[in-house]
Amino acid sequence: MNSSQPSESDKIKLLIVDDEPIICEGLRYTIDWERLGVHVVGVAYDGEEALRMIESEEINLLLTDIRMEGMDGLKLTEQLNQRFPDIGVIVISGYESFDYARQALRMNVSDYLLKPVEIDELIAIVSKVVEEIRRDAVNASAGEEELWLANCIHNGPSQQAETPPSYLSGSQFRILTTQLGEFADWRAELTSSQYEAIQQQWLMHVQHSLKTYSIRCISVFDDQNLLYTLAIPNEIFSSEQWVRALEEMLRNWQGDRYLYCGASDVYASPGETGIRCREAAETLGYHALEDVPLLLPEYRALMDNNRTLPTYNDAKNIQSLVSALFK
Repeated sequence: MNSSQPSESDKIKLLIVDDEPIICEGLRYTIDWERLGVHVVGVAYDGEEALRMIESEEINLLLTDIRMEGMDGLKLTEQLNQRFPDIGVIVISGYESFDYARQALRMNVSDYLLKPVEIDELIAIVSKVVEEIRRDAVNASAGEEELWLANCIHNGPSQQAETPPSYLSGSQFRILTTQLGEFADWRAELTSSQYEAIQQQWLMHVQHSLKTYSIRCISVFDDQNLLYTLAIPNEIFSSEQWVRALEEMLRNWQGDRYLYCGASDVYASPGETGIRCREAAETLGYHALEDVPLLLPEYRALMDNNRTLPTYNDAKNIQSLVSALFK
């Protein structure tokens, strides 16, 4: 199998519905569905049988005739809209029943074909619908991941965050916090739409820069000037690889204000994300003291060890300092 093809579990699951068995079998075996990234789960000979199969099988796409004995394609589509709205539907209509196709289109079917079906046209439409289903699935999973990350940020280490999405996998995770410099000095000069554009530029830069290192990102804003990013490399990164990727991300930022970053320690379980969000945010705070663009946990430890408060044993000196401070 071509390595670019999706795995069996990632293929779109198709159900073919027609009351003529020979048409079902013809559609099933005439087209190279595997090449389209599609797995034919089975065939059904009317709408009721199709619904029973959908209730027991994972189905992503339905290819159905409109005119069938029993529950026809229109009634089936209506049921899917109510009960399984995420399933894509392609309807097949004869010339004499084009009014049926028009009704189906009003039910938000993905597309329709007129009989006799041209194989090339069918392949083109299925390919388009498959791409739409995959895109919707990516958007839905991204929204779920972002919501989960936001909950981790708000719950923090002392509370139980929501269970990570089951598909969120990786051997290594790291939380990155980023901010733009001198925020208070220039934010008031911008309209809301102008700042939203800056936030979008900022988020896309972080994600695209890390993507060049094969690092997948989930990002959410927790404040106007605080972006949390869960970074997931596709392999174990060394400390040097992390530094190289993060320094390049900061160096290549093209915004008007400089970008700086605080990073958590690397960790192996997404269940630690709440704790690591707090860690990364606290590390970012050291920028005010050190004025360096990239703050890592080891730098923070070094700063804590090396920073000692001056001793003032002279009461007269203390009094003069206090007086100067509050003039």
